[in-house]
Amino acid sequence: MGPRIESRVVPRDMSELAPRRCALGKGTLHAFPPQLEGQVSNGSCLQLADESSARRAGVIKADLECKSHPAARCKHPNQNQHVSLELVPLEMADAQVWAQGGGVANALLEDSDFQVRVVTRSASSDKAQALQERGAEVVQASYDDPCTLGPALQDADGTFVVTNYWEHRDFDRAVQQGKAVADAAKAAGVQHVVFSTLEHAHKIAGFPVLHFDSKALVEQYMTSLDLPATFVKYPFFYENYLKVRKIRKLEDGTYEIGYPMEGAAMDGASVADLGFAIRAIFKNRDQWLRRSVGFSADKLTIQQHAEILSKHLAPKVFKATEMTAERFCKLGFPGAEELGNQFKFCRIHSCERSGELTRQLYPAVRSFDTWVADNKEALLNTLD
Repeated sequence: MGPRIESRVVPRDMSELAPRRCALGKGTLHAFPPQLEGQVSNGSCLQLADESSARRAGVIKADLECKSHPAARCKHPNQNQHVSLELVPLEMADAQVWAQGGGVANALLEDSDFQVRVVTRSASSDKAQALQERGAEVVQASYDDPCTLGPALQDADGTFVVTNYWEHRDFDRAVQQGKAVADAAKAAGVQHVVFSTLEHAHKIAGFPVLHFDSKALVEQYMTSLDLPATFVKYPFFYENYLKVRKIRKLEDGTYEIGYPMEGAAMDGASVADLGFAIRAIFKNRDQWLRRSVGFSADKLTIQQHAEILSKHLAPKVFKATEMTAERFCKLGFPGAEELGNQFKFCRIHSCERSGELTRQLYPAVRSFDTWVADNKEALLNTLD
């Protein structure tokens, strides 16, 4: 099951990374319990998913915590690259809301250098079949059944891995699932593992952020196995704003953005854009192997987000919440304390995200201002 490609060709310019047509499948999407009020975080980013609305939207979900696993096999640009991706019927607020694996899959689908294998718990689902019609291979497997991961990784030269603590809110389970994928990749001789990791908040700040810390422990385990890996850290997703629960209409008619960052700036990017950055990492394995990359398109405060939204969506007016992370922790819904701790960590700790490296990987990455302009109608549809 060893990799079939031993080298990567680095393009002389980034034009090779522009979207190109190819027959590929789709990748892992984060899905989170609706009890979290539509708010789920990943890195300095929040990922949102509402299960019922997602099904209505017909989006595919990747519960990578124990279910989603994408693997990509990178080859010389003139050869097909084999990519395995695990998917499950998912629930997201809108078909335009992509989580990490979905963004990666979309980018790979547009590049004829790749082939995609969809690994799903439900290979007979309509979405899996639709991906198969687009040229993807569909295989059934689960992170909770490590014996199924070997066939999922067979002949895959690379794998993009995202774990999801939120489905069960079970720290140990999330870590074990990540380790299971790492073991399977090691046994299969995968040449390039790209793992979506996060900071070890407990070690850095002295208090736990379990969905951060679980990923950090998986990263440590992968390193101990000497896996040929690249570790990536995502920022806040602009697509979060396509979720109506993120923005609350007040009695005076203005809209409140509910992220309690207390004036601190946070990195952000479009998760769809970052799929192309991941694609560039796969296409240039030798350049990015054994490196850590933090993504960012810009670093803004929530008030700056509000000003940009107000500019493009006028006459609607937006403002940042005055809620603190401490108060957020006490809201009482399942996951509130975890999310509040995440906001607190992101406020007091400067997470390592690099706009320069992100633009090196994908020069067309959009600023928040550009993204809002591009998605004006979709944003308006989430309001009122």
